[in-house]
Order: sequence, then structure tokens, then C-alpha cells
Amino acid sequence: MARNTGALGRCPLLLLPVLAALFSGCGRESALAYLKEGEVYLWEPGADEPRPLARRDDVDAFFWSPSGRHLAYRVTKPFGESFWCFTGVDTGVEVKTRTEPLFSSAGRTVAYIKERERQLVLLDEVGGEQRVIAEWVASARWNPAGTRLAYVEDGDLKVFDLDDGASLYLTGGVTGEPDFVTDDLVLFFDEDGTLGAARSDGGAVYRLAEGVSAYHPARDLSGRVRGTRLVCVDRDRDAYLMDFDGVGQSRTGTHFYRMAWDETGSRFFLIEEKEEGMFARVFAASGERLLELKEPWDAAAADSLAWGSGELAY
Repeated sequence: MARNTGALGRCPLLLLPVLAALFSGCGRESALAYLKEGEVYLWEPGADEPRPLARRDDVDAFFWSPSGRHLAYRVTKPFGESFWCFTGVDTGVEVKTRTEPLFSSAGRTVAYIKERERQLVLLDEVGGEQRVIAEWVASARWNPAGTRLAYVEDGDLKVFDLDDGASLYLTGGVTGEPDFVTDDLVLFFDEDGTLGAARSDGGAVYRLAEGVSAYHPARDLSGRVRGTRLVCVDRDRDAYLMDFDGVGQSRTGTHFYRMAWDETGSRFFLIEEKEEGMFARVFAASGERLLELKEPWDAAAADSLAWGSGELAY
């Protein structure tokens, strides 16, 4: 569901070099990075040849920070263990992290969880200053603006505000990863599998739905949420459309198989898996049924259904 908001792009497991652009902002007009035989190289204008940035031979994915000051990469060992690191392009200093490093969209702060101590650390990409803001942290997520960081500390959902430099307690008994769907609203799961929403300024906390197995807000191709509605799927595979605050719920399907919002967040299709076969329906974000394909499909046809502008698949 959720992805890193700071990532400008990712490279999958590569056999040939793949290039990624570095935006200006760290003392050079442009640079290119590529992955070759498990090692990340950096090419800079005026250089005679590229230089290795990550002195490893087991990197299988990487991405730039929005500022271009750091490269984050995933290291996968032969026996399957994976971990993340990020390296300063200017300093060459490598930091190993417990989870994927989180770069703010504002382009100057990276949040990461230390591998052993599970401390949540903020690093100023410009000044290099570090600050530990919490301990025993399981997960964290920036809001779209990159000004607030939601995190789960020993079961408590809290939000750190970059502007005032303080953390605010929102609610307890939280599991999994927090999910900012707007700059001011965080979705979360509690220990009973209830999907909730909390205002990041310490306002109201909502219980949206119980027994939720998955939820699907409309996200564009960059991962930003579009609109104010989402589809929840419960453990009985019933699908419900609702607002972010739980208002306006309506059941849109049973025997849930898959769904996808279109790129604008104004429509979605939903496929049901029944004994007779797969059935597809198209809904507006309001819940109005726009189209129903009454003839059953096989699984291959159902899996191929996609929006013309690029499917947001789940």
C-alpha cells in the first residue's frame, strides 16, 4: 500500500547499467548514478570516469533523495537477508538502517531507524546535524508536504512536527505502519484489526471499520493520495467505500478479488471472484455504479483489466 514519498525512482535487479538523474542542489549541476554488478557508481560532469559510491557488490536497488545529496540502496545477501543503507554523495559516509530510509519531500531531512537500537533519527541533509526523537520505533512515515513525521513507538502513534521540533501523542495500541493520506490525517491499524484515522494536530481520532484486511485510497503514480475516499476490504472479503472519516459508507462488492482506482481518483473498478467466474464493476468515487460486466471472466482476463492512463494496481 504504502511507499516511500521521498523516492524519485527505483531500479530493480539489474543486469545492465541503469541511469538515474540527480537534481542540482549539492554543488554540482548534474550527475548520474548507475548499478553495475551489485555496485553503485556515480558519474559527474568533468570527471574522467565514474567512481564507486557504495563499495559493495550486493546492491540490488537504489534511489536518490529529493535533494540529490544522498543515495539510498538495498543490500541483499546470498542467503536472503536484506537491509538498507544511504550514503552522502559529497561525504561518502554510509549509514546502515533497519528499514528503508525516509526522505522528506521538502528535500532536506532524512528519517531512519537504527538497525539495533531502533532509535528514530532525523538527519539534516544540509547541515549534517542528527537528532534522536524516539526509541523502540517500529515504523514511520512523512506527510506529503514533508513537514510532519508519524511514527509508532512501542505501540503509541505519535507525530513529530519539524516546525516546532516536538512530538505529539495521538493514540495507543497501534500496529503496523502509519499512513498519511493527507497532510493532516493519518490512517492506522489497532491491535484488533480496526482501521482508524487520527488528526495529526492532536484532534479527533476515528474508528473507520473493524476487521479490515486491506484498504485502498486512490494514489497517483507518484504515491500521493487523490480525493478523500477509500475502499476497505474486511475479512469476509466484502468491500466498502467510505470517506476518510468513515462517513458515507456503502458496500460495493463481495468476494473481493482486486481493484484499482483510475489516475484521477474519480473512478475505480472492482472484481469479484465467485464460483461462476470473475465479475467486474466500475464505480464513481461517489459510489454510483457506472458499468457492470455481467458475463463471467477467467482469472487471466480479470488480471489484465487496467485503466488506459496507467493502472494503480494493488
